[in-house]
Amino acid sequence: MSEKKILEPNIKIDNNNNMSVNFFESIGIAGIERIHSQMIYWILKSDVLLFSQKNKIINELFKKEQGYKNIEIVTEHKSIDILIKADNCVFIIENKLKTSEHSSQLEKYKEVMTDDENFSGHDKYYYYLSLVNEDKTGTGWQNLSYVNFYEALRKFKFNNPNKAEQFIFNEYLVSLERLISVYGSFDLNHRAFANVFTDGSKTKDEKYKISKNYSLDQLYVLDNQLETIFQKYFIEKVAKKLNLNGNKYKIDESNGTALLQITFEGLNMGDATFIVGLQFQGRAVKLNCASDDYKNSKKEDLPKKICDIFEVMAECDDFRLNHSKTKAYISISEKEKMDSDLWQKPFDDICKIFNDKIKKFEPIAKKFCQSCKN
Repeated sequence: MSEKKILEPNIKIDNNNNMSVNFFESIGIAGIERIHSQMIYWILKSDVLLFSQKNKIINELFKKEQGYKNIEIVTEHKSIDILIKADNCVFIIENKLKTSEHSSQLEKYKEVMTDDENFSGHDKYYYYLSLVNEDKTGTGWQNLSYVNFYEALRKFKFNNPNKAEQFIFNEYLVSLERLISVYGSFDLNHRAFANVFTDGSKTKDEKYKISKNYSLDQLYVLDNQLETIFQKYFIEKVAKKLNLNGNKYKIDESNGTALLQITFEGLNMGDATFIVGLQFQGRAVKLNCASDDYKNSKKEDLPKKICDIFEVMAECDDFRLNHSKTKAYISISEKEKMDSDLWQKPFDDICKIFNDKIKKFEPIAKKFCQSCKN
C-alpha cells in the first residue's frame, strides 16, 4: 500500500495526558456537517479574509486560474448544501462529512440546477465534498476532500490575530487539522482504531462506559461519531482489492455498521427481478436474494420457489435461514462468524478472508439461480 502523509496537528497535551481541545471541539460541533458548510459560507462571505485571498481559495479548490470580480455564496439552496457564484461560474457543492449520498441526491441536484433560471447561462461545476474522499466521478460530480479544503485555507492563518474573526478562523483551522489528521492516522493504521469496527451501533453513553483505555484518536472518533463513515471507507478500500470477477458492489450501512453488498446475478421470476449476492457486515457473511426494487417491495413479493430453495440450503449445518419481516428478502448466513479479531488483522489478510468467502459462495449462488430457472 502506498504511503500517505499524516498531518501533524498542533494538539497540546497536559501533564495528565489530556488533550487541549479547541472551541469547535469543546462545544461538540467539530464533527457536524452543517457547521462546516456554514464555516465555508462565513469565510467567503465575511471580511475575515481579503477578496484576493478568497479568490485564491476558490482557484485552488476548483483548480482554476481566474481573477474573479464578484463572489457570492449561499447555503441550503433548494436543499443543495453550498453554492458559490464567482462571476459567470457556479460551483455546486454537496457536503458529506459522516454520511454518503443517498436516494439519487446528486442526480436530483443537477436537475434542480439545470432548471434554475437564476443560473441559466452560467458555467456549472459540481463537487462532492467528503472527509474520506468518496469517489463520485462516475456521476458527473468531481471529488473534493476536506484535506483539499484545509490546504486551501491554511495559507491564510493569522500569525498574530488581533480580532475576534481572526481567532475564529485560526480555531477553525485547528479543528480541521485535527479532523483530517485522525482520518489520516486511521487510513494508515486501521488496527489502532478497534472502536471504529465495534462501536458504530452503540450509543454515546455505551461508548463512554468502555472507553477508559481508548487513545486520544479513538476518543476523537467517539466524540464526533465517526465510526460508521470510517468503517465505510475501510470496506470500500477492501472492496477495491477483491477478486470480484466483474461483479458490481455497493457500500451501505445498517444500524451504524457498514456493509459490503456484492451482486453475483440478476434473476427474473415472472414479471419481477431479484438480485442474488453476498453481503459482509461486521463479522457476518450472508448469501442473499432480494427484490430489485427492495425499498418498495413486500414480503409477499418473494416467490415460494425462492423460499423453498433457501430453506433447503439452510438445512446444511453451516447455515442459518433469515427472513425479512416486511420486504422481499431472504438470506442464509454462516452460523460461525468470522474471527473475532477480524478487524485487527493486517489489511492483506482481511482481503484474503473476503476473497475466500467469495470463492465459497459464488458457486452456491450460481447453483441457486440455475435451480430457480429449472
